[in-house]
Amino acid sequence: MLALAAVVIPLVEPRLYVPVDPDHSVSESSPEQTASLLSTWLFAYLDRAFSRLCASSTCLSTNFRLAGRRYGTAPRSGRFSPLDTLHSKKRQHAAWGLLKVFRFDFLFIGVLMSLHAFALLANPFGMKMLLGTSRREERAL
Repeated sequence: MLALAAVVIPLVEPRLYVPVDPDHSVSESSPEQTASLLSTWLFAYLDRAFSRLCASSTCLSTNFRLAGRRYGTAPRSGRFSPLDTLHSKKRQHAAWGLLKVFRFDFLFIGVLMSLHAFALLANPFGMKMLLGTSRREERAL
């Protein structure tokens, strides 16, 4: 019973609205942001239907509020500013902006790939040493 309650209650209770950018938060949160996980999963198929229905901008502006994370002002400020090619002073390829933003992630992935390559190369040497040790033990007997 406790396990059932631990699964069902988080699925049906409404979520708390936490703004992406607290300085420029929306006065009212949209129902999409506070809906329970179960209702979000069950009605996800309607997103395509609404986007096809409201191809014009007047339908979107009068009937539906956008969620706060869909306004697009948060990526421009702070960490993601090198990715904004329209407001950048120097012209560069988008890949260099990605490398600037995610430099520690790329460094971490590079270190892990180097360790993986070292482990793959170390495997045959370890087997050779293991077999050499077992041969010496056989000769000693």
